[in-house]
Amino acid sequence: MRRRRRLAERHGAIIDVGEYQVVSFPAPAVLAELASEDGLADFRVARLRSVAQATADGRLDPAELRALPVPDALAHLRTIPGIGAFSAEQILLRGAGHPDLFPRADARLHASMRDAYSLPATTPVSQLIPLADDWRPYRSWIALLFRATLDAVPPDPDAASLAEEVVTGSAAQ
Repeated sequence: MRRRRRLAERHGAIIDVGEYQVVSFPAPAVLAELASEDGLADFRVARLRSVAQATADGRLDPAELRALPVPDALAHLRTIPGIGAFSAEQILLRGAGHPDLFPRADARLHASMRDAYSLPATTPVSQLIPLADDWRPYRSWIALLFRATLDAVPPDPDAASLAEEVVTGSAAQ
């Protein structure tokens, strides 16, 4: 989080949002030219440049990623240096807006699910997948809802309530 904020402060654009100013994350063109960055290892800078170049080359086009079968889209994303399993899922889910992906590499989501379904902390992901299959065709959105219950400070009671409805099966179909 601190690294992202520092990159944004040093290289991002300032955007006026109403009466506030917000610093955006640097544009791909800026990251593609980044030679080095204080506090960031050279291999991380190289990864940022690689992802920025993939963006410029059109390899991260949201519509194209959503049009691919999920395993193919994830495999395509993992060919880009610096993008592993977790990042590929998050790019497809959040960046491309794929509506029906269950993130298998998201340990925080899995912990939240285990808690919501009253499962032991040792429950493997393979046993969570059938639970998430009940969320089709909106597994991505339900996964984000579970994450929202973790990320909200203070906890968002509406998100927690909706997550509980998903677990109990009382959510609107």
